Amino acid sequence: MEIAYVLFKTVDNPPWWMKVLQHDMYHCFFIKSCVIGDIEYFILFENNFNYISVDTKFLTLDQLVDAVRSDGMTIVRYEYEIDPSKRMPYYEPISCVTTIKRILGISDWKVQTPYQLYKKLINNGGKIWDQYSESEAMELMRE
Repeated sequence: MEIAYVLFKTVDNPPWWMKVLQHDMYHCFFIKSCVIGDIEYFILFENNFNYISVDTKFLTLDQLVDAVRSDGMTIVRYEYEIDPSKRMPYYEPISCVTTIKRILGISDWKVQTPYQLYKKLINNGGKIWDQYSESEAMELMRE
């Protein structure tokens, strides 16, 4: 079982064209915690309109949590299994949502916006970060 952290960015006063995204969530990206030896780091995978970014962050867990919380993002912890034999039965435009769906192995054409992905993860066992106490959250990130 793999553990992913999907982060959702929100905006307080979205422009009129952003209302089609539903809710106030307008972007999402993926973070994976990795350990090599005694060095812990985080892989950040983000798909924007004009580029895809894969980055490593050599931060302490406290620094990462502080950075994410200061930006007011919603974090969902989601457990998933990698199944290389599973194929996606349809094509869809590349977006931040479809990229995360591919990483997590979610095959649902109805999930197209960050808010729909958020609801899908929560309905399938994902937990909102704030539902954990600070110590529980730190321990879960280290798993």
